[in-house]
Amino acid sequence: AVSFLIWLKQVYLWYFFISTSCVLSSMAMHSITADFIFLWRDAGETLALQPVVEHLISQHYTCTAIVTGHGTCPYNDDTPLPPYVTTLRHMGVNATHLEPLVNRSSRLPEDDITLLANHVHGKIVITGMVSAVQLQLSLALTSKQTVGYDDGFAVWNETAWPATFVQGRAVGTLYVTASMIAANASRLHPTLNVATVGSPTLESWVTATQNRSRLQLVRQAVFGNIQAPILAYYGGYGQGYKASVQLYAQLIRNLLARTKVHGAFLRHPGNFTDDVEKQIFLDYGVTDDITMVDRSYATADIAAVSNVSISQGSTVCVQALFIGKPGLFLSEAGEASTNVATQLGLLPETHTVEAASQEYAVFESDDFQFDRKRLDDSGIPTNSTQHIADRLIKLLTA
Repeated sequence: AVSFLIWLKQVYLWYFFISTSCVLSSMAMHSITADFIFLWRDAGETLALQPVVEHLISQHYTCTAIVTGHGTCPYNDDTPLPPYVTTLRHMGVNATHLEPLVNRSSRLPEDDITLLANHVHGKIVITGMVSAVQLQLSLALTSKQTVGYDDGFAVWNETAWPATFVQGRAVGTLYVTASMIAANASRLHPTLNVATVGSPTLESWVTATQNRSRLQLVRQAVFGNIQAPILAYYGGYGQGYKASVQLYAQLIRNLLARTKVHGAFLRHPGNFTDDVEKQIFLDYGVTDDITMVDRSYATADIAAVSNVSISQGSTVCVQALFIGKPGLFLSEAGEASTNVATQLGLLPETHTVEAASQEYAVFESDDFQFDRKRLDDSGIPTNSTQHIADRLIKLLTA
């Protein structure tokens, strides 16, 4: 009998512990109620939509941005957060399995999604469209309207992440950066509500690069007394990236054989290192000819103080056009760009060192100036921050 009573007491304590843990776990997640809930994963949508959030807040609307995992978003568990930004971990969700930066397909357990849905209440949800967790939350969160924002400049097909959101009916409205992308999305999904809204990042770049005195100080700090033209490469990740960096190293080496140039490398935002790139530059003998730029410098500033922007396919090269800086995509053969700027002939796509060298000669003959009037017919609206904010407020008050 005594043994039975001891066993019964242990069962009771175990039950009490489990029950209390579940209650405390639920209580640990504070509820969020806001006019607008933003779902961010990567640097692209974060930097594009952050000015919109701040504008809405200035107009006395409530906003919360949730960082949905360990992507390339500049905000994470280890960085200071603006008052309107939170992360899954800060909300009490274990997101450690989402840490691989290139793994966009990792999902949260359904219990966590349900818990978030019960505690996050937004009248309008605005999501980036680059990961499975964003897709899960877009479907789970209750709102008047869910808006998907595609911050890129690529014309996408049915296998792209934005198409996954549309096909899964996770978004009721789609915002895109350029009219060419909107036309393609409408062709693929005729009943979809699509709006061309541009990219607030472009406005941020123009504003940030207008102070010439400040930019001179940046160039001096980064490049010292180097007077040669600067060819800046903007880092990425994923398939074909290493080959692109190797082509860039060869391009610098080949150009140095006939003229004075200097390279610059800025790694991708997020928890990336530049160890692989450093080894590539060492292998091609150009270590002393390429400055490894500290990530504390703003991308817009580096583009502004450089002469040419180069990447595998980064939107940075498109953004640089808006501040008058020419650029090119450099990738291995077989990679075809669907970028709007490439299709409009504004941004050359090259697959060999020889082709990239020829484009460099054109840039040099134009004194490294890109005529921004060529952007007038690009179908990329200006004043995007106000434009997006006005549309969101209209949805809220409808």
